[in-house]
Amino acid sequence: MDDKYLLESRVNVSVSLRRFSLFFGFILALFNTYQCLASSPSNGQAKGIANGAGVWVNMWNYPADADSYCLRLYSNGIRNIFIQSSRSNTPAVCNPSGLSRLLNAAHRYQMRVIAWSFDELVSPGADANKIIAAANFTSNEGQKVDAVAANLEKDLSAAKINLFCEKVKQGLGSDYPLVAVIYSPLNHAPVVATTPWKLLADQFSVLAIMSYWNSKYMANSEAYQYTLRTIKKIRELTGRPDLDIHVIGDGMGTGRDSINQFLAACKTGAATSASLYPNQQITGEQLSVLSQYPDFFPANGRSRLAAFKELTKSGKLSFPTGEDPSSNIKRGQFYQLLVRQFYPNSAINPGQDIRQEDFKALAILANAGAIGTAPQSLPETNEFLAASVSSKEAIDIIAKIVESKGHSNNLARQSKALVMRTTKQAKQLFAQPAYAAEPLNEAMPLSYLDAAQIVLLASDGIK
Repeated sequence: MDDKYLLESRVNVSVSLRRFSLFFGFILALFNTYQCLASSPSNGQAKGIANGAGVWVNMWNYPADADSYCLRLYSNGIRNIFIQSSRSNTPAVCNPSGLSRLLNAAHRYQMRVIAWSFDELVSPGADANKIIAAANFTSNEGQKVDAVAANLEKDLSAAKINLFCEKVKQGLGSDYPLVAVIYSPLNHAPVVATTPWKLLADQFSVLAIMSYWNSKYMANSEAYQYTLRTIKKIRELTGRPDLDIHVIGDGMGTGRDSINQFLAACKTGAATSASLYPNQQITGEQLSVLSQYPDFFPANGRSRLAAFKELTKSGKLSFPTGEDPSSNIKRGQFYQLLVRQFYPNSAINPGQDIRQEDFKALAILANAGAIGTAPQSLPETNEFLAASVSSKEAIDIIAKIVESKGHSNNLARQSKALVMRTTKQAKQLFAQPAYAAEPLNEAMPLSYLDAAQIVLLASDGIK
């Protein structure tokens, strides 16, 4: 799935026209890919949860007018609809005609549909069959859901989860996107104590965490801190800094202020995506807040996560044990990543003394002309390498590396022609930073996730 998400990536760096020319090759390719995906049928894309906000629908609350409902959601930036297809005591698809209408309408508006079931796991095999039936359901226009989700609130015993997942994967294949809907580890519900976190992270493609700060088990919690602590705790408990975390916000009687806090916490914690679970139907105020989703999430959250996975798995990005991927990457670590990625024949190797490798990477980049004058004294150099690296500094260094490899002249000529024919939409795509509605903050420290994304995009551009 990671490769498919990489194909959906959109550029999240904002550079001057001079720097833009250096990145022309891969920006153009990614832009063309984005345009093709945007105009293709939903089922033609990589399946799973799309980048963008989501809304949850219960089985007793299907929209009467699916087309009007989807148009309203789409016009407010919603890109995922999580619709309940069953629970343990219902037929496999409880409302076939309603699901068919919603699938047709959602896909017309380029929204993905994730079918979810409330699975008590009294009979894991029977619950698995319901999930399989939802995944195989076909609307009268030939549309299928884009993923399935198991809401696990009753029984989280490892043996039953293993049986359930084994059955689902036998029916759908091991690559089919399977989402686990589970309580926040901060929730005081009794079942939370038995949650097998590492098993869930291994068996499911995405963990969708119910961050309900007003629930009966978490009354009067503060939305921002509760959500941020939830995201970080999930990574700690699963031992998976590369985990795809979808956060479900509390939409039960909540309004603008708390939902804004929720989204701000998702941004700080670098959650991959988020949605809202309303009390009955989502309110106009809640939709208005969700329409600001691009203020809080990068346009390419999943490709950024895929880049992080690729570079950490290959050992090119050294990621300290116990660190969080939303944290700022140190300059020395970023330099090591650049050297391993762009100068693979150097003496920088994973697993060696980090401080020594920081100095080696600094020397290699300085010798290549990628960085300016380095500090002269040992204390100053140590402090320099231990500091965070800004977005502007990172982009400037990578641009110099690309330029030094002889790609700038040709790209500069091509970029002039591109800019002349670029539409307003394309210009906005090129100009938007990671958090699209904010002006570029060139001093913004680079996180591990952002560093991986920028480096891998640049690498694709010079291959």
